[in-house]
Amino acid sequence: MISFDFTVRIEDRKFRFSADLLSERIAILGRSGAGKSTLAKALAGLLKPESGYIKFGKRILFDSSTGVDLPPASKKRNRFRIPKSSLIPVHERQKELVVRTPFRQ
Repeated sequence: MISFDFTVRIEDRKFRFSADLLSERIAILGRSGAGKSTLAKALAGLLKPESGYIKFGKRILFDSSTGVDLPPASKKRNRFRIPKSSLIPVHERQKELVVRTPFRQ
């Protein structure tokens, strides 16, 4: 179970993330600028929240009220995979889709 409720400030923008998830695997989807990367970085311990908490099961990784803030090396359960296709520019992906999609009449 992943449980979090925290606030992060990036330059002039403030993001608040809150969820109680039963799975240990999640997918983060959203439009550009919605905070997907910010959420992933905070859960991985690469970005420190201003306030709130992050828990994986019973393990507290960050809690501003108690001062707990484990370094990223201690957060071995946090694994994020970036799909290879996201590293290809959009026009290249579109070409791949066109080339690899069988023609249907």
